[in-house]
Amino acid sequence: MLIVDSHAHLDFPEFQKDLPEVITRAKQNNVGYIINVGTNLDSSRRAIELANLYPEVYATIGIHPHEANEITDSNWQEFIKLIHNDKVIAIGEIGLDFYKDLSPRPSQKDIFIKQLKLAKEHRKPIIIHDREAHTECLEILKQVMGPKIKGVAHCFSGSKEIAREYLNLGMFISVAGPITYPNASKLRETVKSIPVESLLLETDCPFLAPQAKRGQRNEPSYLIYHINELAKIYGLSVEDIARITTLNVIHLFGLNIISICKKSVKANTKSETIAYPIRNSLYLNITNRCTCKCYFCVTRFSDYVKGHNLRLTKEPSLEEILSAIPQDVHIKYKEVVFCGYGEPTLRLDIIKGVCRYLKKKDMHIRINTNGHANIIANKSVPPELKGLIDCVSVSINALNPKEYQEICQPQFGEQTFDKVIKFIKEAKESLPYVEITTIMRPDIDIKPFQKLAQDLGVDFRARIYNEIG
Repeated sequence: MLIVDSHAHLDFPEFQKDLPEVITRAKQNNVGYIINVGTNLDSSRRAIELANLYPEVYATIGIHPHEANEITDSNWQEFIKLIHNDKVIAIGEIGLDFYKDLSPRPSQKDIFIKQLKLAKEHRKPIIIHDREAHTECLEILKQVMGPKIKGVAHCFSGSKEIAREYLNLGMFISVAGPITYPNASKLRETVKSIPVESLLLETDCPFLAPQAKRGQRNEPSYLIYHINELAKIYGLSVEDIARITTLNVIHLFGLNIISICKKSVKANTKSETIAYPIRNSLYLNITNRCTCKCYFCVTRFSDYVKGHNLRLTKEPSLEEILSAIPQDVHIKYKEVVFCGYGEPTLRLDIIKGVCRYLKKKDMHIRINTNGHANIIANKSVPPELKGLIDCVSVSINALNPKEYQEICQPQFGEQTFDKVIKFIKEAKESLPYVEITTIMRPDIDIKPFQKLAQDLGVDFRARIYNEIG
């Protein structure tokens, strides 16, 4: 398992006596990399020195809003020279702080704008400090950086609405120790509304130690407490949170750090994935081909699902799929799911072969499908899956042929919807459990879908919009 602390202040005096031990403890607790964040000219210099001294440390340079009034023209010229160091990966932390107001607000805004322009000129991501200044901070960001911004709102403590504004700009959001505090229920609800694919981990050390270490100096090794809490919030495993947030760091800061930590759960940033774990299920990605072109499909905007690269360069053979399944799959996972970047029933014979192997291990097997199997095979498929598939989950997403054609864009035309309904009925007759699902689009009413499921005698499950996997 590989974790990245995306925001630390190891150059602060609190770490002066034992920094080597702090970094060793971080690595012992799977924190393979640390981004040390500058807060003024001297701090930014020290961040670079640490990054050059420790291979696992990267640096950012920034003038914190508290320091805004201390920057002279000469200081600024010295500051901008720092951006050319190879280990400087971002500009931050920068922004506005109207809570403490340690610098006059006009000075905060001026230095914030100058640093944003510097980041834009050098194409560097930004790390935003926004405290009690949401409206002004977002307004400046939009004016200077434009509608899409590569950056992160650090140590987020705002509302769901503010989070959504940052997300709409294409930014990430990071959370620190307060996510573990007993009285932070509102923050946990806000974080739950943030897609995990937009989340980073940070300590903000030496500040904001997690609840289990509260009152102590914070340090990167304590990130495991954040991950445990986030796993509960998202209903994911600790490994899922680590893998996804590490991949998010790579995407934001452009780091190539995966293969260096031998203990890591690979985030698969380059190699394609056949078998991939999410929670306590093992998913099988056997094809990228699909007979639908749903407008919301993840394949339109990303190669990744929960930190796994599912873009195949070729379809795996039966032997390759079986080799990708752990020998102890029946011990590690509660089920195996055919669900990748395409429609699995396009490879019906492969499904049968894999199922026969898995049934020898007494595995529960689910298939996530668009329900086109009968059209693809030109025959009734569910009877052939009897004794092999335990659960069929049909993504239907519409209530009539016209709506289905508009949303899912099946290659077989408007007749497809009625044939999907027929497939569902046949599956109910042959297989132990059948459900229909739909994406919870912002404008959708799920009651008609619930009634459709009731009429068909199957279960219904709503899937969260923009939450893949």
